Amino acid sequence: MISVEGQNADGTTNRAASSARTFTHLDPQPGGTMALVTEVHESIVPITIGKGTANAVTIEVIGEAVLKAISTGDLATSKISYAPPGLIRVTQAGSPPQEFPFPQPGGQIPPIPIIIPPGALPHLLEITIGEGPRAPDQAVPGNSDRDPTAAAPNAPVPAIKTAANNQTVVWAGMDLLRVRLLVPAVNQNLLEARVGHMEAEAAVPTGGIECPTPPTPPTPPTPPLTLTVTADPFTGPPPTNPQNTTTTTNNNNNGSTTTTTTNNGGGNNTTTTKPAQVQAVTFSQTPTAEAQSQTPNFTG
Repeated sequence: MISVEGQNADGTTNRAASSARTFTHLDPQPGGTMALVTEVHESIVPITIGKGTANAVTIEVIGEAVLKAISTGDLATSKISYAPPGLIRVTQAGSPPQEFPFPQPGGQIPPIPIIIPPGALPHLLEITIGEGPRAPDQAVPGNSDRDPTAAAPNAPVPAIKTAANNQTVVWAGMDLLRVRLLVPAVNQNLLEARVGHMEAEAAVPTGGIECPTPPTPPTPPTPPLTLTVTADPFTGPPPTNPQNTTTTTNNNNNGSTTTTTTNNGGGNNTTTTKPAQVQAVTFSQTPTAEAQSQTPNFTG
């Protein structure tokens, strides 16, 4: 029995042989517009073909593949970007692993076919790695069925850029691996599988996406400044009262004098009243003045 199964790192079976994540975002352009970027990240867990048989083959893709469609609204700057995984490791039962680096974009063309076992016919397995992005079947019918190792005109049409309906459309599809399981006696296809299929598309209006900056709201007026002054409570020593106070009052009506003494320190107050006194001053002249006599002389 021949089976194709995914395998986790701990050896357990995982039917989901690959996983993919997609992202869509805007990318600022020099002219002030935005480009639309759609990207697919894909990784593949180890895949075993013919598990449990003497001819079992395990395929491991080491690393992550990233396919991006970038549409700026201008055919001259819109593009497809592809970053392949690091390498592929193929292990046949009873043989040591074989590692093959993925061809980098712009590098080796055509993709690398791996034949298991190597050498002359008959073959058990053919693996094609390093396929570049191509136009998907929706854009070019039957394009994905063409032999990726063939030369033009039989090779797949590359990823396309086109202007339609006032839009710039960028579209690409690809497969990380193409696996052909052969009938050893006649070298005919028993099974053909494509592993790690990826597609990315981006379409924006001609001229790009405009994202105008909203106007800056007016600055609200500054409220008037309010100054609040709070007096601290008095913390100094209390005022000192005089210890002794003496008050003298002359009562001119009855000629008496009243003296009041306040002793704040001792708490004793004394009031003394003296009787009225008559004081006289006698004037004298030496020598004694003599009386004068004079008759007035009136004329007129």
